Amino acid sequence: MSQGFADVQDGKLSVERLRNNIRRVLHSEFPNLFPYGHQGTSIVELVEKMFYDEQSNASAQLQCDFVDDAVTDRLSSVIHGIPRVSNTTRDQLRTTLVSDSRLRCPECISPLKNVLTFLHLPKVFFMAVSQEISISKSIQVRTSSGINIFHLNGIIYHEGFHFTSRIIKQNGTVWFHDGQLGIGFILEKHLNQFKTIELSNCNEHEACLVVYT
Repeated sequence: MSQGFADVQDGKLSVERLRNNIRRVLHSEFPNLFPYGHQGTSIVELVEKMFYDEQSNASAQLQCDFVDDAVTDRLSSVIHGIPRVSNTTRDQLRTTLVSDSRLRCPECISPLKNVLTFLHLPKVFFMAVSQEISISKSIQVRTSSGINIFHLNGIIYHEGFHFTSRIIKQNGTVWFHDGQLGIGFILEKHLNQFKTIELSNCNEHEACLVVYT
């Protein structure tokens, strides 16, 4: 895929041809998930397959004052299916990385927390959320070597067969795109001028996929 984007930038390949090539590969390997014709495809499943990592990239530990031995775990860079227990993507990520365990500490009898820590930090994170969740402009991710900060880079709004998106450039400007209106992007305003709840709302779409880099 990365080579395909490089070919698009060099003018050797159109975006449409690259899309068709990726679609052909996905359909060949997973025909039920990525059908041809008028059946829809889940954008979350699409991103999961495109960014799937076969390696175990995280460790899990039961913690309180007592710390259990770490065990290997698999933690995807695509986070979804989280029950709504908070109001922001930052809190939703915290819920994924630190969750309550049914076990109690053998020393102090306190409830234990299950803490996930990345061993190999992904370069990009995706979070699938509903419109009711405010989109944080940055998130913090724990690794075995410390805390890393990821910044909001894009939002894909989806429902049915219609997708729109916002792209945040390095200078902080936010650009809106709707393929039904043409191939161009519309400059909105600087990211600092957006309230977090504003970023979650986009016309008729009920869900969005948030991208952090």
